Amino acid sequence: MWLALAYSANGKEAECVALFKALEKTHPLAAIRKQAAHLCFIMEAPKLELSADERVAIPVLDLDPNAG
Repeated sequence: MWLALAYSANGKEAECVALFKALEKTHPLAAIRKQAAHLCFIMEAPKLELSADERVAIPVLDLDPNAG
């Protein structure tokens, strides 16, 4: 599971999905197979395109009291 998530974080979505599918079919624990299936479904879902006004802007707070 961690390796598949690492693939996703590094933009290797094909490897991520392939590993989730393999886990879904072969892992001995039913809970892991189920979780892999759910995460695979999420990875294969169409990506939403958000415009700039649909995103939340979080300001960067400067914690240095001497900063001007």
